[in-house]
Amino acid sequence: MFNDHFEVKKGSEIMPTKHSLILLAGAPGTGKGYTANIIRQALPNLTYAPLDMYKEHIYDEIGFDNVEQKDALDEEARQRYYRAIDIMMANGKNILGDYPFSYKQKPYLTKAAAAHDYNVITVRLEAPAQVLYDRQRARDKEEPRHLGI
Repeated sequence: MFNDHFEVKKGSEIMPTKHSLILLAGAPGTGKGYTANIIRQALPNLTYAPLDMYKEHIYDEIGFDNVEQKDALDEEARQRYYRAIDIMMANGKNILGDYPFSYKQKPYLTKAAAAHDYNVITVRLEAPAQVLYDRQRARDKEEPRHLGI
């Protein structure tokens, strides 16, 4: 499967064979960020577009005081994410994104990929519930994270 989507260029550079959107799917704590860093090292020409980046930006830009306001900002962040993906695809960028809530994102991303003739590769990450709980608890205690995420 790897050879269907990528080729090794001179100097061991790995490049997609056609425009690609690589999506990392999985619940919080499955290692999407960690996996993204590994992929970005192997494929440095990818444009990295995680949904959380759009959420953090809009939380800082507008702010929220309650769950309803946060939900509205989350929807706006998703719309900004979709517009950015569309612009990146229109410009022929190879994209690495995440796919934390596929039921919300799949219709738009499927349509955009078809419109721009993009190959979509989804990498699904999973872990046992206890492992996810332990990772999230440790992350919440140790890593500086945006308060809205």
